[in-house]
Amino acid sequence: VVEGHTDEAVARRICAFLDIRVANVYGKKGKDYISKNLHGFDNAAKRSKWLVIRDLDHDAECAPSLKRDFMASSQNLAICFAVREVEAWLLADSENMHSFLKLRRKKLIPDNPEVLDNPKKTLVDIARLSTSKEIREDMVPRSGSGRKEGILYSSRIVFFATNIWNPEIAMNKCPSLNYCIEELRRISGI
Repeated sequence: VVEGHTDEAVARRICAFLDIRVANVYGKKGKDYISKNLHGFDNAAKRSKWLVIRDLDHDAECAPSLKRDFMASSQNLAICFAVREVEAWLLADSENMHSFLKLRRKKLIPDNPEVLDNPKKTLVDIARLSTSKEIREDMVPRSGSGRKEGILYSSRIVFFATNIWNPEIAMNKCPSLNYCIEELRRISGI
């Protein structure tokens, strides 16, 4: 269960990394949908294994305090919060992100992406510095558009998460991703 399409790509990549087959993906309707339907997912987890990935955003200071509001009764349900957004997990694979964004200068990508106030905004701002016109046009919003990201931002992020991103590298910089991977290992018995 995920908030949106980019989160789905991240969840699928994490599962592929752990050699876990994904049967279905639910949600993709935002975090309110997840909150409203969590009881149903918890019930479904009594019959099969379930992963819920949700952005922490600014709903709580830390993931453990918010997780208390999302307590599950089933041992087959892993509820994981990306601190603050899944983009932090993607930025944590800084070398691959640097190459993907075609950046000239090193050290544009923060070493500790989970401390960022808004990882998606940071990612868009870094994309502004790309040497690739296509990256800039796709990921950065046009001036005056009122958008927070470019029109092909999601497509680019889905491609990166699916084909380039390395969760094993990223989990060393992101405790919330490491927790997610450990929870998946726990419910899968691997």
